[in-house]
Amino acid sequence: MPIVQPQVHLIIILIGIIIAIGGIGIAIFGKGPKKMQNHLMIESIGFLFILIGIILGMFISILHAYIGLLAIFLLVIGVSGGLYYKSIKPTAENKDLIVKKKEMRHYHILGGRTTTIMLLLTLVLGILTNSGLIQV
Repeated sequence: MPIVQPQVHLIIILIGIIIAIGGIGIAIFGKGPKKMQNHLMIESIGFLFILIGIILGMFISILHAYIGLLAIFLLVIGVSGGLYYKSIKPTAENKDLIVKKKEMRHYHILGGRTTTIMLLLTLVLGILTNSGLIQV
């Protein structure tokens, strides 16, 4: 039996995904020196909403939960990669760190895109399961 109604779970996670997409927009289109700090702050808020929604909606649907857990795993890996990327401080003499920072940025962006696709797939699967179109 779910802890809360599926609609509450859906609304909280939708809010988190919308906030996270706003954070992605700031990272891509934002201007100014605080752009990445704003991206980090907004993505953290979105991550917390998504995590709260998952905790509240545990055991609503098995397949939906498995794909959601995979999406959350990817989300945690992406956040960790972004924080690691931010912590790398290359110097002009150390060419290896410059290359590593570029690689980490590429992995962070690719991981973020994969996570966004997984979250949207989980969202659609949850809506279909809740509406009774899919029996899992």
